[in-house]
Amino acid sequence: MKKVFTFLIAVLLTAIVFAQSPEKMSYQAVIRNSNNQLATNQTVGMQISILQGSPDGTAVYVEIQEPVSNANGLVSLEIGSGTVVSGNFSSIDWANGPYFIKTETDLKGGTNYTITGTSQLLSVPYALHAKTAETITSPVTETDPVFDASVASGITATDVSNWNNKLDSYTETDPVFDASVASGITATDITNWNNKLGSYTETQNLSEVLTLGNDANGIQIKNITDPTDNQDAATKAYVDFLISQIETLGNSNLILWNKLGSIDEVEHSVVGPNGTIVGSVNFNNTVKFSKGITPNTGDAGSGVNFPTTVVDPERGCVEMWVKFYYAPVAYSYGVYGFINVHHWTHNVMLFSWHNDRSLLQFSLQFNGTDRHAELTGFNPALDTPIHIACVWDRTGIDETSEYMRIYVNGGKVAVNDTNNDWGTNNTSGSFRVAAPWDEDFSTDRYTVDDIKIWNYAKTTFDLNKE
Repeated sequence: MKKVFTFLIAVLLTAIVFAQSPEKMSYQAVIRNSNNQLATNQTVGMQISILQGSPDGTAVYVEIQEPVSNANGLVSLEIGSGTVVSGNFSSIDWANGPYFIKTETDLKGGTNYTITGTSQLLSVPYALHAKTAETITSPVTETDPVFDASVASGITATDVSNWNNKLDSYTETDPVFDASVASGITATDITNWNNKLGSYTETQNLSEVLTLGNDANGIQIKNITDPTDNQDAATKAYVDFLISQIETLGNSNLILWNKLGSIDEVEHSVVGPNGTIVGSVNFNNTVKFSKGITPNTGDAGSGVNFPTTVVDPERGCVEMWVKFYYAPVAYSYGVYGFINVHHWTHNVMLFSWHNDRSLLQFSLQFNGTDRHAELTGFNPALDTPIHIACVWDRTGIDETSEYMRIYVNGGKVAVNDTNNDWGTNNTSGSFRVAAPWDEDFSTDRYTVDDIKIWNYAKTTFDLNKE
């Protein structure tokens, strides 16, 4: 099968003025052939469609282009400048989304499209001012702003008396008058005083204030909430979060990402297949970024099931966050399973901590020969978030002779550099997350959170990023 790897990371920061729409949109893709080799320096045929509503929605615009890939297999084009098949790019109502970009590719440069991909177009509004704003409904009572800005606003009866008794001419200045506010009164101040309003009440909404002037003169607006409507202003934290999400979701090497923090999160993975809860669990405990899943029983029948096909027998990486509240109890099996546990559930892979020599063990079987990497004397800090990962590559991790590795908090702690002949069948068996096996088990022994599975031997981990 021919493959195309398309990386589209778009952060659209828009200032909506006069309801203008973009006339073109930049798009890049990396093209590979059926041998996973880059298709370099060749013309490819592409048909681009803008779909409205869903990945199978109505095509509001379709065009074709014949870009030429560069030496790295990268094609670059501007959507909106190709040969139009249907629709009008400039008349698309971007506010009436969501919208999706569908690409169809012919590696031979024709129109026999054999490769299809669809991804959502994410637009982050960055408005200089909101289209609509909350009305300030509470009455605002304010004094005359012109008078308040003048020296006359501070005049007292004593000041007036001093003014009336001021000497018209005298070779010596009046120390009492010069020390008072009245010494600076001008004719304009007196006029403002005489025209002072007794009281003034006005009600303004934000749009009326912005009509008077919308230049903040470099002053930051603080403490605003995250946007909910299309034309809302966005906070920096919200934009940074969306960039992080886009980067993660745009990575085609990420096979599964499940946050494990609630029933809804388990049953709706961020990336990849959804999970199924089995046995008795709770979601009461926070690990690193949010809540995770905690088994209530120790009979290996609790946890979250995923299809075994999420892991590739040839290479991959499984990473997650865990927090321990008690160490496994000796002589009671005492196994805290992160992925499966010993006994009948271990036929694909195993990642666990058990009381035998305080062993952190990673095993690969894939319905064949069992091979493993392990760390003895594993005694992690309790009530502390810990990042753990197991990595494997049958041909050698990072072009070394190490076939299996264990990482704790980003550091390599155990390897297998002798055996790579584990099995090749990932279509049967089980893949269960947070499955303990402990006769002396009670709830809240350990919690698992934020599991990610990659289709390559990932060896670097950002511990500050969800």
